[in-house]
Amino acid sequence: MSNKLSSLTVLMVSDQLVSLYEEFRSKGAIISVEPLIYADGGPWKEFVIEDPDGYHFAFGGMDGTPGG
Repeated sequence: MSNKLSSLTVLMVSDQLVSLYEEFRSKGAIISVEPLIYADGGPWKEFVIEDPDGYHFAFGGMDGTPGG
């Protein structure tokens, strides 16, 4: 049996999602998934970044307005 981690889900929730996204983008972060809204989630909005080792981190929050 291998002890190698094959998958890990990390989700950070923020009420400043747009500001956080803009900060990551301005600092050259790799954006794996551009901000998207899940209308059935209230609406839930999230984006995903990739770190230099290839790990993905999702940031999400309740946006409240489509496209906001």
